[in-house]
Amino acid sequence: MATKKNSFINGQEYYRLRKVVGHRVNEEGKEVPVIKNFYGTSKKDALQQYNEFMNKKKAGIDTAGQYFGIVADNWLHEFFLKDDSLASRTRDLYYTCWKKYVVPSNVYHMPLVDVSASVLQRLYNELGCPASALVNVNKLMRRFYKYLEREGLARNVTGSLVLPSPEKKPKQKQGENEIVVWTDEEAGKILGGFDKAQSGFRLRFLIVAAYYTGCRISELLGLKYEDFDLDNDVVIIRRQIVEKPTFDREKQTAHELGDDSLKTSASYRTLPMNEVFRQEFILHVAWHKEDQLKNGYRTNYVFTTSTGGFYYRKSAAQSLSRYYKRIGVEDKGFHTYRHTFGTNLCKKGVPIQIASSLLGHSDINVTAKYYISVGMEEKRRAVELLKNG
Repeated sequence: MATKKNSFINGQEYYRLRKVVGHRVNEEGKEVPVIKNFYGTSKKDALQQYNEFMNKKKAGIDTAGQYFGIVADNWLHEFFLKDDSLASRTRDLYYTCWKKYVVPSNVYHMPLVDVSASVLQRLYNELGCPASALVNVNKLMRRFYKYLEREGLARNVTGSLVLPSPEKKPKQKQGENEIVVWTDEEAGKILGGFDKAQSGFRLRFLIVAAYYTGCRISELLGLKYEDFDLDNDVVIIRRQIVEKPTFDREKQTAHELGDDSLKTSASYRTLPMNEVFRQEFILHVAWHKEDQLKNGYRTNYVFTTSTGGFYYRKSAAQSLSRYYKRIGVEDKGFHTYRHTFGTNLCKKGVPIQIASSLLGHSDINVTAKYYISVGMEEKRRAVELLKNG
């Protein structure tokens, strides 16, 4: 049976569907319906086009004279922020850069049809943000314009955009070391000063674990007791605690702590425990059990607050800073433990491949910075070893 048609345009038959798609106020101040024609090869086809139009209109992305910011906001909240193919921290990073640098710009308030490649390039040139932030803005812009092109709302012009070259930093002077580490004296004070801290210093084992594993703080905060294997003297790194964004269009982006996957596949690793680390873990288990009974909470996580909750990095940093002040050591930041661990490995002559595996680096060139920064004395001792080979 032939498909019914009711319209003839340019020598071609179509099925025309007339539908009310909204309302407007006429010159007399009265509200009147807005009627739009939808043409298809069949009634079903025309109806599908109508439904697609209304869905887009409902999302605020297909109305005449639409503005860049309105379209972008709807895409961000209806699509991008719900895209689980991206890690939550990545979405948060892109979204934060967008709000900080694009939303306040003139482009955000322009009609979508007026935003050309030259307009976006001028935006990039004048943003004045850090190079890393501009990279994130560009990544999000490219995703946005792929969506616009796919939906037939705009041509993807991001392929012609060029990121301005960041200002070159002065060359590092020979012998200048960018790696901040704890000196042997500082490390001795930190690891030997627990008795000077308050009774039951909560972060004692966190310090020990950081010094003897070189783990990132997010990885340590994600440790559970089941990750420790005392029979084989190893600890397994398989998760991290991160601040996950919770998005609300009416409020500022909030964050809550929770489990997340690790940074890269190389970050999943099994690390050996030396005797000091092992004994400190046993002491921590006993102390933590008492603390749970005392404060009335239960947890499988190794590092928690006095209520059993996760530590925010800022809170942990403040607590550690108070400890350093008490024992007379300058606060250099938590990542110093990781730098110290990596540097100590290279000073002991550990092959770079093994050091890279212990640190969870996906690229051995990242590990190389610890070896490049080795002082002349260490290099001299290493050369001396060759005569015994």
